[in-house]
Parts: sequence; C-alpha cells; structure tokens
Amino acid sequence: MANRIVLVGFLVAVCLGYSSALQCYSCVGAECDDPFDTSNKTPDTCGAINNACSKVKTELSNGQTTVIRSCGILVSEYKCVEASAGGNTVTTCICNGDKCNSSVRVPANALLVAILALFAAFNFGRRY
Repeated sequence: MANRIVLVGFLVAVCLGYSSALQCYSCVGAECDDPFDTSNKTPDTCGAINNACSKVKTELSNGQTTVIRSCGILVSEYKCVEASAGGNTVTTCICNGDKCNSSVRVPANALLVAILALFAAFNFGRRY
C-alpha cells in the first residue's frame, strides 16, 4: 500500500510546467495531515522545472488516509479534483503560489486527476 501512495506522489511530481524558486511544503503521511501545521515546517525551494505545488489526499476504503505535499509541474489549470474507485478516493489539488499547498484544499490539474483516476481504478478496482 505504501508503494502505491509513493507512486501517486511520483505521478504528481512528474505530471505537474516550469518555474523558478517556487516554495512548496514537502511531506508524506502523518506530518502532512489536515489541519496542516506550518509552524514547525520549512518549505522546500522547488527545482527549475517545478511551477506548482501539489497536495494529494488518498482515502482508502479501510479508513486509512494519506496526504502527500510536494513541488510539481503544472500541465493545465488550477483546481481540486476528486476521483473514486472501489471505495477509495484520491483528491488532487494543484496551485502555483509560494507555500500554497499548506491549505486544506488547493486548486488542481484536470489531466493529472484523470491520470490518478485511471491509476486508482486500475489498482484499487481489481482487488474488490
């Protein structure tokens, strides 16, 4: 299960355009949960190819929830999109302001969400 969550985070990082010196929070798991406490967190300075911050929240049918915050690459527009399959839900949000992925919901990319929905349907759907 942890490998799938890491894969979702990797897809976010790979699929998110280009910018310089954007700052985003980066974390995985309990330290990322909402409400997100930024008081003891230092944002990462994203690489030259990163022009967005992302937040991916995975809610499994067994009640387990994982949040991943990271730098990413924007492909299209900013908004949050939710995809569900087999009782599991992935909410992907993408934004382009410094430290914008600290909020409960940040804006997301439709293409990325479509990719994540296919991933979720393929991986989670075949087990149930």
